[in-house]
Amino acid sequence: MTSPVSARTTVEAIPALPFGIAQITIDLPAQPLPGKFDPTEFFLTEANGRALYPVFTEGRFRRAIGGLLGTAETRNPNAISVLFLFKGADPLQITLHTPSPQLITVRPKPQAPRAHERTLKRWWREYHAAVRNQEAMGDYPPVAQTYLTSMLSRRLAIPPPLLSRAKKRPDDPVQNTLEMLLGVEGLRLATLRRTSLGENSNVGVANRPLPGSLRWPPFVGRSQPGDVAIEEIAHHVPRDCFYVRFGNFSNYLWLDQLLSEYGGDINRMVTLRGLIRGDNEKIQRQLALKKSALASILGNQVIRDVAIIGRDAFVQEGAAVGILFQARNDLLALDLKKQRTAALDREKENGATLRTITLSGHELTLLSTPDNRLRSFYAVDGNYHLITTSQVIAERFLNLTREGGSLAQTAEFRHARQTLPTSRQDTVFVYFSSFFLQGLISPRYQVETARRLRAATDLELVQLAKLAAITEDVAGQTIDELIQQGLLPVHFARRADRSQPITQNGRPVDSLRGAPGTFLPIPDVPISAITAEEESACQQTINHYLKHWKQMDPVMIGMKRYALDKRGLERVVIDARIAMVDESKYGWLVSSLGPPTKFQISEPAGNVISVQASLRGGLLFPDVPPHTMFLGIRDSVPPTDLKLDGLFKTWSVLRTTPGYLGAWPQPGFLDRLPLGLAGQPDIHGFSQFPLGLWRKQTLHGVSIVGFDRNLLAEVAPQLNVAPTDNTAQLRIHVGDLSQAKFANWINALNYARARQTSTGNIRLLHLLTQQFGVPRQEAMGVAEKLLQAQLACSLGGKYSLTSTPDGTTRWQSTANPPGTQVRVPEKYQAPMLSWFRGMDSSLTKQDHQIMLHAQLDLQRKPGQAVLGLPRFQLPLFRPKPAPAPQPKPTVPTRID
Repeated sequence: MTSPVSARTTVEAIPALPFGIAQITIDLPAQPLPGKFDPTEFFLTEANGRALYPVFTEGRFRRAIGGLLGTAETRNPNAISVLFLFKGADPLQITLHTPSPQLITVRPKPQAPRAHERTLKRWWREYHAAVRNQEAMGDYPPVAQTYLTSMLSRRLAIPPPLLSRAKKRPDDPVQNTLEMLLGVEGLRLATLRRTSLGENSNVGVANRPLPGSLRWPPFVGRSQPGDVAIEEIAHHVPRDCFYVRFGNFSNYLWLDQLLSEYGGDINRMVTLRGLIRGDNEKIQRQLALKKSALASILGNQVIRDVAIIGRDAFVQEGAAVGILFQARNDLLALDLKKQRTAALDREKENGATLRTITLSGHELTLLSTPDNRLRSFYAVDGNYHLITTSQVIAERFLNLTREGGSLAQTAEFRHARQTLPTSRQDTVFVYFSSFFLQGLISPRYQVETARRLRAATDLELVQLAKLAAITEDVAGQTIDELIQQGLLPVHFARRADRSQPITQNGRPVDSLRGAPGTFLPIPDVPISAITAEEESACQQTINHYLKHWKQMDPVMIGMKRYALDKRGLERVVIDARIAMVDESKYGWLVSSLGPPTKFQISEPAGNVISVQASLRGGLLFPDVPPHTMFLGIRDSVPPTDLKLDGLFKTWSVLRTTPGYLGAWPQPGFLDRLPLGLAGQPDIHGFSQFPLGLWRKQTLHGVSIVGFDRNLLAEVAPQLNVAPTDNTAQLRIHVGDLSQAKFANWINALNYARARQTSTGNIRLLHLLTQQFGVPRQEAMGVAEKLLQAQLACSLGGKYSLTSTPDGTTRWQSTANPPGTQVRVPEKYQAPMLSWFRGMDSSLTKQDHQIMLHAQLDLQRKPGQAVLGLPRFQLPLFRPKPAPAPQPKPTVPTRID
């Protein structure tokens, strides 16, 4: 039921073309609304759908003060304004939910153009401010917000406000190539924004040949390996593929189960994300491979060895990957054929086919659908069975016996197996060859990675433009109609390869690459010619890497797991190496490492986190001498009433962290901190800086800084220089945080971010309804289709539509209901604390190698630990510091 407009309401509406602009300001009840201020309670509709793109605001001053003080989420405004565009000049019948609904009749009145321009500019500033706030809160890529701001900017010929323009990215081909390979989200959004603005329409003519591969110098190891044991399966892996070898099927199941425990996303082990992409399941579904209960029991009797290989890991758009099995008998082939037949039956209605094809004289089968969401090549060479998404990988695999070029035949892999030998019996062995890394920046990958990024964002733009057409009530079934309405730019989807967005079985797909998320693998995409612009970008990138990198350095990682008890506690020991053929490419990073040390600053009793690093100024600060910096976090109970919003968020976290930062025997980088404002040290060696920071100096060249003077006084006498058994430049120790006294502090930090992420998802659903007119009950499906992921509450709750007292519905989370204050629930535990039980690691640069050694203790979820693991019997990685030797008179080992 709606109520009439309040007397304390002001209304202004100015008609114009293409849109009029209106503003309604309404006083809210004097008594505060129950609980926190929730913007999703504010909603606007118009009886005939003529009100568009509204934004609710309290004004810049109140918003700025709330942001500075960190009270934006907990205070209630006493008045609120809503600004929106509208079509036509007839009266508007507005229903305004604040949160109770009020019916307001808005009668547009012509005014001077300056009045329209002034109000329009205010709407534009507030609209962008709301978008920036949503982007900061969300854990999802803000594609909807990016489309709205860029589409409206183009149609209204208004540039973004200054704060939004500050985020504009430079167009650097070298940086773009690197970010495309790393999957940096900012580049994807920048591409979508430029296309929506019409800046990507001039693509040129593709009339240049694709340049050949770069001529990299051959790998030259520091030592020539002799007779090195190489696993058989490596002889069947193309040298330009990455290589993840498990040694047996049980090890593969271990990693698969670990990923499955966290929704296929290893990042969810640290913090529950707001999105679940399910990449692991997507790849298995595309390959038509499904783990069965029988495989868990009989896998090792059927499979001798297994490895994941691929030319890239671009799972979000469609990866060139495969799984290679070494079979013990014919049972594996029977099972794979059975799975492929079952997948064919499941996908028949989507156009699935299973056919035999011939590549280079070899027969293999291809199971596929037209949109590539099922794309599975099955090739067999003796007792080796390869299932892959890529035709090129399958063909290379079949030709290895005849043409050579396997990973095992390369000098660098033999060197790797000399460094991390097969006798280690690693649970997982990962190898990124120089050939694989070179392939990622080859002209083919550069060109197609950029083209597929454009294709992927074009599909997103079409989906969003169709939603905008519905809310504006205009024709928008075809791309031409969307262009005519201004919802897409002129010359949209003009591409060098002539591919375009099309609809297939009701789904948006790319005419060349297939469905989003399962694009044709990059090695399989035909490239007949490239444009002059693409050729120039390739050449710039090639010149950069040949000048500054000269050679790609192989990377190897060995992981071995052990059982620590029978209740699921495991230890994973990790050894990683980067063979630095040419150190100059690492520049300031390597130059900042000091010499390896055989000593460490012993930990004071009660530390739960310790970090020590041997550093020097290097290329950036050549005047900074070698020194050791150390960081310690004490296991104490810090305050948990943190202000986690506004300007003081970072400062609040730093002040409440029970830790210290120090350096010895020289202050080193500590002198680069703004510490020069302190007075002279007192008789106890303390000096105080602005904002509550203290520094403790000793007579032996030690400086420690922190916010707690008592903590510094307690720690200083316990710092000793002690010898160690291992040489390193970086050492990290983290105890069992789940049992730490400051676990509640970790929970508070994690809960604040998780709650913000959960709320961000709800606001995305609200945005789809308010800005695009998506019915509330359909918003979840639209969001997940657009993002190609499942929206998940990062607090562990479930999203559902609930009824409100005013008769409307709203999306809520069972773990984050509206009207509640920001308090950490008593039983809440940060995801990391549920499994993390400690870590020790060290990093050393020595003999032209970067060497990492780490051991990680983790608690598996009940029922998930794999039995039969070897018991951990190695010496403890992190030895207890030996008693400090008696110091010589001039070289003290005790620091106080």
